[in-house]
Amino acid sequence: MTTEREMRIQLARLQLLVDNLYRHLGVAQPDPVGLAASGEAAGGLSAAVQALVLQGNLIGAIKVQREETGQDFATAKAAVEGLVTPSR
Repeated sequence: MTTEREMRIQLARLQLLVDNLYRHLGVAQPDPVGLAASGEAAGGLSAAVQALVLQGNLIGAIKVQREETGQDFATAKAAVEGLVTPSR
């Protein structure tokens, strides 16, 4: 079982890697607070949809995406799958 301390260390390592990638690519890092508030960080998907995806419940995520947005099945499925496997 992973302790909170171990998770914090891993998170710090990941943040360092992300910082280095941005520096290496020569691009500015987006403001994470602004992204979270706008929903752009997760392709505009709501927190409820994101939580279902993190739980591995893609069918539930697609259902909630459809209910929240009125999207047809194919559009909602593409949006949810885009969070799981983002395009380059």
